[in-house]
Amino acid sequence: MSRHANHRRAFISRGRFAVSVAALMRVGVIGVGSMGQNHVRVYSEIADVVGIADPDVKAGGVVSNRFNVSYYTDSTHLLKEELDAVSVCVPTEHHAKVALDVIRAGIPLLVEKPLAATVEEAKRIVDAAKKAGVTLAVGHIERHNPAIAAVKRHVQEGQYGDLVTAAARRVSSFPGRVRDIGVVMDLGVHEIDVLRYLVGAPVESVFALGGRKLHGNFEDHANVLLRFHNGVHGFVEVNWLTPMKVRKLALTCLKN
Repeated sequence: MSRHANHRRAFISRGRFAVSVAALMRVGVIGVGSMGQNHVRVYSEIADVVGIADPDVKAGGVVSNRFNVSYYTDSTHLLKEELDAVSVCVPTEHHAKVALDVIRAGIPLLVEKPLAATVEEAKRIVDAAKKAGVTLAVGHIERHNPAIAAVKRHVQEGQYGDLVTAAARRVSSFPGRVRDIGVVMDLGVHEIDVLRYLVGAPVESVFALGGRKLHGNFEDHANVLLRFHNGVHGFVEVNWLTPMKVRKLALTCLKN
């Protein structure tokens, strides 16, 4: 059991009544690039940001001053603080090392997607969290999108009938913030996770085509065909070649 597993609570005495309220969670953020800054910004509105860590002194200093939080160049020092949770927002290639450090510290963690650079590293993180009894979450935020939640509810209740196919399209121009992964790991993981969530079954087989037109090192367009264990078919299109952002989700259902 993690030393941080119990919920922190504060007790406020008001006359004859003792009111129990949830204390603000004490959180830390490792990596304050564009995504890490978003985590700090949101946490600053709902939690107590104990500190941030990033080897980039310039970026760390800016975020530290903006949100008035402690800054560490080495995340090991941040992990010595009393923390209820940590967001891991470092470049994908460093996810495994940093996530494992947080798990060893016994602190629940939210890792930005993708969970890791390789399947092997992802399994190491998951296995380590299970063994340590540490809560591990991945930033698949679309599951919490109100529209997706509504569709999931309608599918479960059978309002649309039997789900036959699910297709997602997410395209945009190239985002300058992405340096170490391709469009599948950056955008595709969101859409694949959404389809997996809506279909409610594991993927049985995958066929994919993609390529590189503008990106120097990674794929910038891909089409992915999925067959789920329950027979539903899924299709995902992602690219960084379209001058405007487009996001679409389409379900084909059949009512008997």
